[in-house]
Amino acid sequence: MPCKILADCLYEILEFLEEDKATLHSCLLVNRLWCEISVRILWRDVLSFKYASYQSEISSQILNTLISCLSNESKELLHKNEISISTLKYPLFNYVLFCKYLSIHEIDLMIQHFLEKQQITTNSTNLKFKKHLLLQEILKMFMNQIPSLKELKYSRVNINNITFTHFPGAVNCLKDLTVLNCSSDLHFEFFNQLSQVCCKIQTLNIEFKGFVSNGLKDLILSQNGIRYLSLIQSYDNIDWTDIIPSLNKHSKTLIKLEICGGENYIPLSFINTFKNLRELVLNIRENSFEEFDKEYWSNF
Repeated sequence: MPCKILADCLYEILEFLEEDKATLHSCLLVNRLWCEISVRILWRDVLSFKYASYQSEISSQILNTLISCLSNESKELLHKNEISISTLKYPLFNYVLFCKYLSIHEIDLMIQHFLEKQQITTNSTNLKFKKHLLLQEILKMFMNQIPSLKELKYSRVNINNITFTHFPGAVNCLKDLTVLNCSSDLHFEFFNQLSQVCCKIQTLNIEFKGFVSNGLKDLILSQNGIRYLSLIQSYDNIDWTDIIPSLNKHSKTLIKLEICGGENYIPLSFINTFKNLRELVLNIRENSFEEFDKEYWSNF
């Protein structure tokens, strides 16, 4: 019991260092208990950083660690397809268990850099196949081993559709998801499957690109109560008004709304339905404000 109390107290203390990665890294060297607790905190959002060339060494270390956590079956599959992982040792911890944040785009960039270092031609079909295969096996591991993912970031940019929502363990992994950052053009199957297993999303950030998937409004309707909503129009001539009726379901729970528009006119009258809205951020064309007269402002 005293050891349990000590561990709990130490965990609470080290939680305050969550944003101080350098200090947390130094805690890894104190003893095994400090190491175990620090690793849990460090790996909780290890994929939340933005990939950049000057961080390539960090990203390589993270990806190598993830690959070392893969099952023997996955490693054998990579070997058969000439993806070199022969020097990787089995990790001290199963780091994947600690992950609460998953950015598929960041993993994709890490894999791109990893394969390029193996001198695979960047524009070759071979590179695309190997990148897809490695991403697939890593996502399969995440779905199977993460007990409860809290935040997911998924954009279609440069990523072939991988229906990871069907992988073994995906239901348990995604059922408690509370934050989703996504692009509107993800395939229907992703939104449809997620709407069947997840109903606890409180923060939803949508970037409108290319087109609006038919499954997006179903996902919105399936949630119990969205509190924070961000609608970002990256490209012009994308009509997202079809999802407005589904947004109205959350009229009583939504407390923050952000709308960033392109050159298109954006209807704003639907904002009037959000009676409990506390914060409104608008970054849109002036002509979109024409209908948003004093009648609507009186609600805030």
